[in-house]
Amino acid sequence: MSHPNMPSATTAESWQAAVEVRSQRFAQAKNKDLHSKPCAVLKFRLGKERYAIAADNIVSSQTLQQITPLPFLTVPYLGVTLVRGSIIPMLDLRHVFQFPKVGLSDRNYVIVIAEQDDQLGLLADHIFGIETIDLDELQTELANLNELRQRLLLGITDDNFIVLSGSALLFEPQLKISTPR
Repeated sequence: MSHPNMPSATTAESWQAAVEVRSQRFAQAKNKDLHSKPCAVLKFRLGKERYAIAADNIVSSQTLQQITPLPFLTVPYLGVTLVRGSIIPMLDLRHVFQFPKVGLSDRNYVIVIAEQDDQLGLLADHIFGIETIDLDELQTELANLNELRQRLLLGITDDNFIVLSGSALLFEPQLKISTPR
């Protein structure tokens, strides 16, 4: 006969099993933390599409004053704009990703990205702000993307933001500007 204050064998076994389950969950959570890749991104919208780009690549974001078309700048470039004394080429993501080109709104923004000596302006209708995402949780298996778009995208977030690679946008050979001779 067992003592009333002493746990029975089955209670001790179930307690041990519960401890093991909790230990495994804790180990999995710690393991996930060790392997997660947090990344601060700037989230923005252009037309009906929502994008994000790593904050590491961003030099500035501000209201777009004016885009000046240049004859040698062809699609996917809209022209150039002046930002803090620098002439910045403006890339139209709508063309790159073949989204409908809705007219520009009254208030647009330029997001200037840079790496090394290269700079590029991205057009935006709205800037949501900076948020941290986990790069390991991005949906990376994306259907119906051509090779160019596959190189430019890191993936899609759970809330359907298209995460762009700033380095790929800056250094992609198909997007390089060829200057007139």
